[in-house]
Amino acid sequence: MNRTNSTLLSQLRRLCESRKTRRSARRSGFAAVCRMIGQTETLEQRQLLVTSPGLPTVIAAEWPLKVEWVQSPQDSARSFDITINRTGLVAGGQQMVVFESSIAPTIAAGGTEVYSVSQPLAAGTYSVSVVARGFDDSVSVASTSTFSYGQVAPQMLTVSGKPFSTIVENRPQAGRSVSLAWGILPGVQDYYLWIGKKTSGTFVQIASTTPRALKGGVYDVWLSPGEYQAKVRDLNNATLWSPIVDFEVIGTQSTIPSWTSTSQELAQGDALSWARVPLASKYQVELVGAATVITTVATPEYRGAFLQPGTYTARVRAADSDGRYWGWSPQVSFSVTSTTYKPQLTSNPSGVQVNGVTPVIWNGCGWQAAMRLG
Repeated sequence: MNRTNSTLLSQLRRLCESRKTRRSARRSGFAAVCRMIGQTETLEQRQLLVTSPGLPTVIAAEWPLKVEWVQSPQDSARSFDITINRTGLVAGGQQMVVFESSIAPTIAAGGTEVYSVSQPLAAGTYSVSVVARGFDDSVSVASTSTFSYGQVAPQMLTVSGKPFSTIVENRPQAGRSVSLAWGILPGVQDYYLWIGKKTSGTFVQIASTTPRALKGGVYDVWLSPGEYQAKVRDLNNATLWSPIVDFEVIGTQSTIPSWTSTSQELAQGDALSWARVPLASKYQVELVGAATVITTVATPEYRGAFLQPGTYTARVRAADSDGRYWGWSPQVSFSVTSTTYKPQLTSNPSGVQVNGVTPVIWNGCGWQAAMRLG
């Protein structure tokens, strides 16, 4: 209310309060004017009990879309109502797309409130209004602004759990087992992830074609040490990429399996076993004796049919999630005799057993699937 109108309302209020006016008001139509002035005063006082929030601003360049507004530093609100309407429709008018009431403040008076819009919005123009509610149920005047919303690009989030930095010198470091994560766009499940390694001063896309058609928001890959860049887009939108992020791969982790079983243990009937390779989807075992047997297993262990007496060599290699095999392990040699898979009793009950039976104990044989006691 401006100063001129406020002065006029004050003068009319004083007139209504005088006894002479009250007596004459009953004989004229002025009583209705006085009642209206009283109602105006009540509404004016009610609206001034809580201050309107600052004009909302919208961050529409990323997902989820965010609406921000400043809470009055002099007058804290009990809650806020937010309304987003789509405007500029061919049929005219507005279409309400978001309404949420009783949003509790998350910061003290004077701070900036942030509201995330989780539901997808169509490209177009919008208005957003925020209303503050006081502790006495008073309602502020709505603070309203407009914004445009278009298609957005997914955002790269982390590498092996570490957030990316906008400063190249502060790029995160990861071991050779790399996990890249990005934000999922509403309604989009297929993505193209570009990964480039720095070679002679230029980032060259890695040869693997798998990240060029991914589902979801995570890709696990084994990378050699070096400097890398990555970006991601909707598989079906060839032009809208996320900002490029930098990261570095360090470490001496190897994709070559290392044996945990020894020649002596294998000669005593133990299974072939090796250390797990991170991100390996399967393993291929090559066993060479009188003949060559190649077998694929899912875990870092191999138990086959009992081997005939003789000399054997074995090697193993791991495959990545795309089924591509890395290098072979060193060979391990061992000998099999007629007693290799024969259990040897280490506790053999004999004679008359009193007060129970003495446990029967024998040395283990890791190659077997089961044992029968007779």
